[in-house]
Amino acid sequence: MKLLTLLLVCITLGISNPAEAQIWKKLTKSAGKTAEKAILKKAEEKAAKTIKGNSEKKTKKQSKKDKNNSQEPIEEVYAEDTFGSVEMYSKFDFIPGEEILFYDNFERDNVGDFPSRWDGNGGGELVEINHQKWLKLSSKTIYMPLPLEQLPENFTIEFDVYPVNFKQSGGGPAVRFWFWIDDDKNYKAGRNWAGTSFTFWTAIDTRVQVKNNRNGKVEINNRIEYADLAQHFFHPAHVSVAVNKRRFRLWVNEKKVVDMPRLAPEANWATFKFNVDGYNDPFLVSNFKVAAGGVDFRTQLINDGKFFTNGIRFDSGSAVLKPESYGILKEIATVLKRDNFKIHIIGHTDSDGSEEINLQLSEQRAMAIKNSLVSQFNISETLLSTEGKGSLKPLADNTIPEGKAKNRRVEFVKM
Repeated sequence: MKLLTLLLVCITLGISNPAEAQIWKKLTKSAGKTAEKAILKKAEEKAAKTIKGNSEKKTKKQSKKDKNNSQEPIEEVYAEDTFGSVEMYSKFDFIPGEEILFYDNFERDNVGDFPSRWDGNGGGELVEINHQKWLKLSSKTIYMPLPLEQLPENFTIEFDVYPVNFKQSGGGPAVRFWFWIDDDKNYKAGRNWAGTSFTFWTAIDTRVQVKNNRNGKVEINNRIEYADLAQHFFHPAHVSVAVNKRRFRLWVNEKKVVDMPRLAPEANWATFKFNVDGYNDPFLVSNFKVAAGGVDFRTQLINDGKFFTNGIRFDSGSAVLKPESYGILKEIATVLKRDNFKIHIIGHTDSDGSEEINLQLSEQRAMAIKNSLVSQFNISETLLSTEGKGSLKPLADNTIPEGKAKNRRVEFVKM
């Protein structure tokens, strides 16, 4: 057993770039199609039990449906519908870009299909767990979004990662997940690229590799070890990336994993790419968001008298703040403490659902932000007022994903 573990670790650490990741031989036999469906079914059943706010009627209905369609799972899965509390993200300093360039949660695509706004040189299909669609990755396939225009100097990328059935003991899967930005929209790695990879192996410290190519030559190639990084992937994890000219930063949930001032070569970035290899169970990704620029909350308040952001996130259909909202909330609180501004907080939604429900939801979300600023950041309640406008003031087209994402925003007006 020790010899097998050593062999797997050696193979894992021997892969050093995205191109090599494509040819990594599978370390375990593939579960059959029926087994994959059983695992996904079990994940959906377990995740459904943790959904907050479900009515008893809805729960009974789901249970009846599960009973009618259940398959015997081959092993236990780990599924949660929450990534942790907002308080857990106290060190999270990621600030999302304010201009949305690309957004996709696969809502327009059918389960079982390859997503329409993506490209890949192999397989992949959409599955649904906990009422959310995920792209199930195929080993060795390189994926990239379509259409995506040339990326600016400063941009952010966010997405969720879910390695289904990732065990907390027993070594975990011998798998490598690569993510990189590239100047070439072809499947191969271009002359200029920069990125990182994660090795999921709980028996040893998680290996994070950072590497780039500048004009076709390796400039940086190094490994970073994190003793506790694997624990973030026992449940769905939120990945955040910020590129500011040559600086490349990456967070997994609240943990900053990579912060390198010169990892990204000077290049015209065409796209981002990712792939996975060596994972026997479904490896899922979802909720992609690409945005340009960076937030300058104070300057916009002073110059324009208002500021809006899409970086404050909520659970779907609720006023529960997502923990990845912490970075922007902390930035706002810092400015309020410094300048003692009086701020009017206005919630906005997209057009999904009725106007009445959206109006109520937007009011509740504005109040949730106020409560968070008061209770977590010690902002005086006298500085804050709230309002909800639902879907009555859209900024963009509600018929496209990017438009909906832009309209789901919070506005701050200087009083």
